[in-house]
Amino acid sequence: MKDAFHNILRLAVLTGICLAPAAADDEKKTPASRAVTQKSKASGKKPEAGKRTDAKKNGAAAAGGKTASDKASENKGTVARKARPANRPAVNRLPAADVESAMKFAREHHPELARLLEKLRGKSDVEFHRGIREVHIAVVRLERYREKQPARFEAGLRDWKRDSEIRLLSAKWIVSGDEKLEKRIQQLLRARMEARIENMKTERTRLAARLEQLEQQINMDTAEMEAALTAEWERLSRRATATGRAKNDERKPPARKTDKQKKME
Repeated sequence: MKDAFHNILRLAVLTGICLAPAAADDEKKTPASRAVTQKSKASGKKPEAGKRTDAKKNGAAAAGGKTASDKASENKGTVARKARPANRPAVNRLPAADVESAMKFAREHHPELARLLEKLRGKSDVEFHRGIREVHIAVVRLERYREKQPARFEAGLRDWKRDSEIRLLSAKWIVSGDEKLEKRIQQLLRARMEARIENMKTERTRLAARLEQLEQQINMDTAEMEAALTAEWERLSRRATATGRAKNDERKPPARKTDKQKKME
C-alpha cells in the first residue's frame, strides 16, 4: 500500500496536477540575473543600470563560455552519474492486451485515474508502466471472484475504488493543501473503516457457523461414528474396485476374431 501511494504521488506530480508558474519563470533566468534579483529583494532596491549590464554579460558568459573549473565540475558530475547504480530496477512491461484491459478497467471505475495515466503515458513511459501494473494486479485479483463469488467481487471492487480515490486525493492534497480535499479524504477513510468493521462482523458469523459444525463432529456419539466409518469404507471399496477393474481390462489381450468375422471384413 505504501509503494502504491508513492507511485500515485509520482503520477500526480508528473502529470502536472499542481503547476508553479513562479518557479517556472525563475528557472528561465540565468544564475547571474537570479543573484542580482535576490540581492535587490533583500535590500529593497532595484538593480542599477550598470549592474544590470554586468548581470547580462555574466549571464551571456554563463550561457556561452565556461571556465575550466565549471567544465571540471561538470565532468565530475557526469562520471558520478555514470558510476551511480540505478535506484530502482527497470519495470517489466505488460503485454499490450493487459495494458488495454487495465486502462479499460480504470476508465470504467475511476475515470480520473485513467486520465492521469493517459497523460503519464506521454510524459514518462517508466512511471506509466509502474502505475498501469498496479491497476492490472487489481484486475487479475478481482476477476477471480467475478463468476464464482459475485458478492466478493462487488465488495472487492468497492474497496479498490475507494482506496484508489484515497491515494489520488492524498497526492493532490499533499501538492495543493486544499481543505476540501482534506475533508473528502477523511470521509473516505471513515467509510473504509466502517466497511472493514462490517467485513469483520461477516467473517465472525461465518467462523461461528464453522465452529458449531466442528463441535457437532467432535461430540458425535458412538452410533454416529460407526455410521460415518461404514459410509467411508463403502466409498473407499467402491473406488478401489473400479480402479482394479480398469487395470484388468488394460492387461487383457485383444480377443481373437472368428472365421465368420474375418470373412465379413
